[in-house]
Amino acid sequence: FSIVRAISALFNLGNDGKLDSFLSRVVKTLNKEVQAHKKNLETLKFNYDNAIDELNDNLEDAKEALESSYLNIDINKVDTNEKQTQYVDTYLSNIDNHILKVKRIENSIEKEKELYTASVKTTQDQIDSLQLRIETISKQ
Repeated sequence: FSIVRAISALFNLGNDGKLDSFLSRVVKTLNKEVQAHKKNLETLKFNYDNAIDELNDNLEDAKEALESSYLNIDINKVDTNEKQTQYVDTYLSNIDNHILKVKRIENSIEKEKELYTASVKTTQDQIDSLQLRIETISKQ
């Protein structure tokens, strides 16, 4: 019987050893979850940067198209007073459409920022919660 105790003490397999082993396993599992969430933050940032770059490119194109719409006057449609009167609505409608496109893209950028911020906050809250658990368990 003393040999079993000696071996248990040697391998730290008593109740204390089992608890330490279990708590180490729990901390290791929680640390893996923290690392996964940190990787998720990196992925969120990468995807956000790509989406914002694309939206900014689209916004730049839309703004250029808006500027062009002010200058884009079909000379054949303004050569008489009657044609000019008829063309006013078409001209203004074209400008309005480009303004709406710019606003839609600006709104998309704002929504993308809000979604990213919310996702980062949620993920960071999860990391903080896991780290608090790790600290609490480590004190045991």
